[in-house]
Amino acid sequence: MMQNNEQKKLILKKLDVGDLVATMTKVYQIKDVTDKDIILTESSYPAKPENYTEGLTLKEYPEDSFVGEQITVSKTIFVSGRISNSNMILSILNN
Repeated sequence: MMQNNEQKKLILKKLDVGDLVATMTKVYQIKDVTDKDIILTESSYPAKPENYTEGLTLKEYPEDSFVGEQITVSKTIFVSGRISNSNMILSILNN
């Protein structure tokens, strides 16, 4: 289990602008990365259960769908696999 958590942290650290992350209910695109924070924009399309088994695609979540709420997440929280205390990152698309 420890190895999986470490692998997840390494993958999350490598994500950059344009990559997608999904929680149980929402999909976000990374809009900016600063020294301390990750800035995410919510897609107007909700997350689907198949996102966690089949992955995220740009076809289902095109660039123009990311017009929702913009949130800022601390890098420390983000690389631990969370967007907030109650929203875990369940799927990613590393463009």
